[in-house]
Amino acid sequence: MTSLRRTRPRRARLTALIASAMMISASLIVIDVGDADRAEASHFRANQTTWARTSADKVQFTLVNSFRASYYPVDTVGDTFGDGTFSYGDGSSDSLEWTAIAVDLTNDIVTGRVVLEHTYATSGPFWASQDNCCRLGTSNGHINNPDGDITMRTLVDLSQPASPSSAVSPIVGCPLDALCTFTMPAANPTSGTTRFRLADASDGFGVQPPGATIDPTTGLYSWDTTGVTTSPDPTPTFYSTQVIVESWNGQNIVGSISVDFFIQVGGTSANQAPVFVTPTPADGSVIAGSVGAPLVFSVAATDADDDHIVLSIINLPADATYTQTVDEHGSAGAEFTWTPTEVGSHYVILTAMDSRGLSATQRTITLSVAQASSTTAPPTTQPPVTDPPVTQPPTTQPPVTEPPVTSTTTARPTTTTVTETTTPATTTAADPTTTLGVVVSPRTTPPAPRAEADHRPELARPGSNLVALGLLGAGLALAGGVVISSRRRLS
Repeated sequence: MTSLRRTRPRRARLTALIASAMMISASLIVIDVGDADRAEASHFRANQTTWARTSADKVQFTLVNSFRASYYPVDTVGDTFGDGTFSYGDGSSDSLEWTAIAVDLTNDIVTGRVVLEHTYATSGPFWASQDNCCRLGTSNGHINNPDGDITMRTLVDLSQPASPSSAVSPIVGCPLDALCTFTMPAANPTSGTTRFRLADASDGFGVQPPGATIDPTTGLYSWDTTGVTTSPDPTPTFYSTQVIVESWNGQNIVGSISVDFFIQVGGTSANQAPVFVTPTPADGSVIAGSVGAPLVFSVAATDADDDHIVLSIINLPADATYTQTVDEHGSAGAEFTWTPTEVGSHYVILTAMDSRGLSATQRTITLSVAQASSTTAPPTTQPPVTDPPVTQPPTTQPPVTEPPVTSTTTARPTTTTVTETTTPATTTAADPTTTLGVVVSPRTTPPAPRAEADHRPELARPGSNLVALGLLGAGLALAGGVVISSRRRLS
């Protein structure tokens, strides 16, 4: 196990730091002082921070971030590395020591997790926060917030048992020149209601993808990518986005989290994204099961470029399995099997990524488990979903327009090749004071965003591909368990 610590030097010390590092090994330094692509760009990937109260005055925070692996560098699951600080909102803070829970060396990505405990003097509420840098730069294909800093906040109210939670792939694929929709699921441990909104300047976020909306009650994210700005071929196109998931008690917010991730638009003339095909359940599908009876469904995807496809799952339930059964050029299949032991509603997110880092639009499936009847139930399988024939033009994909999902459950951080335990949650109710795409009720305003952070020089292994820095493995999810098939890394 490797332990690494990076600090954030002040700008006044940056020149001395670079000079010293160059004396050690000039080949390890990647410096670009151009305005469009700062040296420290492409460090940050995605984030989710959640909390749960462990006693009357103590809270446990779970932070899951994705970073560029070669920045530290990190090579294997279990490596530890230091990066940044976390503010508890009461004037105290702690340095962050991350443990790698997933490493994708092909795409130069590490996902790390930190678990912190903090005792508060009062019940709050408090705005706990994490600030980091830096997003992808313009030269890496990031359009709307290139090289920007990242602010993630969570509202802590000790009168509540925990914050909301959610799950999403760190990079969600969307077709170009089409309506893209995908569901942001959420679990709410409180007795209140759950609302979704896009982050704005009051949350410390920059510019959302133009025209993007989210349904405040269902979490259905919608974005028509027709005519959006794209990167010059063959550079991939990325837009950063952040969703705020809030827990409301009447007219008061009693908990919130920010979920920050990228949307990759379309492909390039040299690569098209994979697509889900029959018998994969549609986005928003609800599959019924019963306690003690096997619940089974199948997943399939194809790729027009005949690339290998990796099928992964986010938020895998305890004791469930997800096995890739087909792994051929241009075709992949997997089977989900679970024998639930408790009544409840649980969601999983399906992802498909080709060997060059391009993803299908994710699908969220709800597993609704009821009490078993007196009669032994046969294994439950999902009836096939008839998909229309897939026609892929050179650079676009067909739109995904599927019904929203309203059931929710608890998500936890991911691992690769490791199954994690999650606790089913009950379905939350929609709030009648909201309208489609618009939150009409007032919300608690977080403190103003901090000033621009100090930045660090970028380190990269010799021969690393900066374009590939923006691509995440589908198994590097912000929350939940991931099972990913083991096979050779493809160049």
